[in-house]
Amino acid sequence: MHTTLKERVLAAMAGPPVVRGKDLAAYCGCSGASVSDWRSGKTKSIEGQNLVRAADFLRVRTKWLAEGIGPMRDNDDTSHHHNKAEEATVQYMASKPDPMVAELLALFAKLDKRGKSECLIFVRVFVNGRASQTDGQDLQVASS
Repeated sequence: MHTTLKERVLAAMAGPPVVRGKDLAAYCGCSGASVSDWRSGKTKSIEGQNLVRAADFLRVRTKWLAEGIGPMRDNDDTSHHHNKAEEATVQYMASKPDPMVAELLALFAKLDKRGKSECLIFVRVFVNGRASQTDGQDLQVASS
């Protein structure tokens, strides 16, 4: 059975978990009007970075969202399990969208538990070291 982009977007946003249009737009780094066009059927296809980010946020397969091919979700995909902290981040992103933060969160979400733990250690050390070295000043890259 062939489905339209509108039908696929609405099905994916229905969850679980239920996704709000403004949260999806913030995560994708696009306008609310763009997501509204996906939902209304005005836009017939999503491509590129918007497609990848939308599929990631909606926890659906990219090929399914783009073309309606195959299952909506992988049955064994547990890597996109949202928790309260992730939902709070979504709320923050909706209020203050920043493409670099969205990219960082998307990459972090792809890591397994051990990878997330290692990444957090690295980021903490990096941020704390940068803060203690700069005292609020930007670092100057030394020429070799």
